[in-house]
Amino acid sequence: MFFVPNIICLTQNEIEVPYKFKLTDINVYSFEEALYHFYHYWKQSTEDFLSDDFILWVKRDLNQEYIASKISSLRMSDKFSDKYLKFVTIIDYFSEQELYALKNDLEDWEKRMVWEQLKAQADSLVNIGEYIKAANIYLSAIKLNPNADIYNNLGIAYNKTGDYKNAYRVLMEAYQLDPGNQTIIFNLAEASILRGNFDNAEIMLSKVSGQENKYYLLGLFYMEKNGLELARDYFLKAYNLNKDDFYLYKIIDICLSQKHYDDAAKNLNQVKNKNQDFYLKQSEICFMKNNVKEGIKTLSGAVEKYPSDIELWAALAKYYRLDNDFESASIAIEKARSINPNSIRAEFEHANIKKSQGKIKDFQSALHNILEFLKKIYRANNDF
Repeated sequence: MFFVPNIICLTQNEIEVPYKFKLTDINVYSFEEALYHFYHYWKQSTEDFLSDDFILWVKRDLNQEYIASKISSLRMSDKFSDKYLKFVTIIDYFSEQELYALKNDLEDWEKRMVWEQLKAQADSLVNIGEYIKAANIYLSAIKLNPNADIYNNLGIAYNKTGDYKNAYRVLMEAYQLDPGNQTIIFNLAEASILRGNFDNAEIMLSKVSGQENKYYLLGLFYMEKNGLELARDYFLKAYNLNKDDFYLYKIIDICLSQKHYDDAAKNLNQVKNKNQDFYLKQSEICFMKNNVKEGIKTLSGAVEKYPSDIELWAALAKYYRLDNDFESASIAIEKARSINPNSIRAEFEHANIKKSQGKIKDFQSALHNILEFLKKIYRANNDF
């Protein structure tokens, strides 16, 4: 129960209309009582202190026009903590020690608000495949609050970009902060395998729950150790439990590495969701069978269906380049670069096209730009 004691009031002795706080349902009859409430129940009062209703109450019912105007002027401040501290010091009511304690509480809470917003922003970028951008935002969030969830999601972003070294490092941080978290254990096991740290992978595998998860990780484990038949068996077991297209793509990758192209095509035909991944894999099978023109045909149809997919445009540019159609390759890669100017995948293909055309200076310039971008990412990754 919330309670505001009787307080000696300087701004008003008696008024007929109290101010009722929205979340605590408490009535106050003076500005001093209101300040007491704002100080002790500030988390429940954040919507009140700059509200039109409160300012009108101060101006009209308390007859304190000067204080009301001072409160209104606080809306121009940027930081929430600055606004709130200026508000509670409009009159000389609290001691320095009380204000110092409130300042610390407000700043801690404000940091939490910021890191949660950053995490939500980065999570949304991961969902649309913008892993590098997401990683940089997660790094900013970690500086404010190095918790297990952010480290875990940062590790996922690193895994998606192929940066297994950093993925393993940050997922180990997550695991140390929350060693019982099954999601973190699974992601750390995956990163350990992809990093080539098989001893730690086996330790993590022993802690993973869920048969499907274990089958997938065992498939990945043997795939990385070149035990392809065992890997295929485990991916198939995982697929039989869930019928997820993801496992079919893993089986297709094994078929391609074994040059079993017909088996790869048969497994691809079982894929339920004919999305961008489907067309990329279909074109890859064409390429592996030395049928580049068929791959171009597949991707040309795919970009009409998904005109904003950078991976499809970059793959199309690659196959045009391999077919020595540099004009079409350049058009396709410029389309990819226009969609995302920061795509490493697109920039590498852009450089390869310049090299294939014999434009060495343009090739060197493109490589320089890639290296500069990678340096920025490296500095960000190692600055926390």
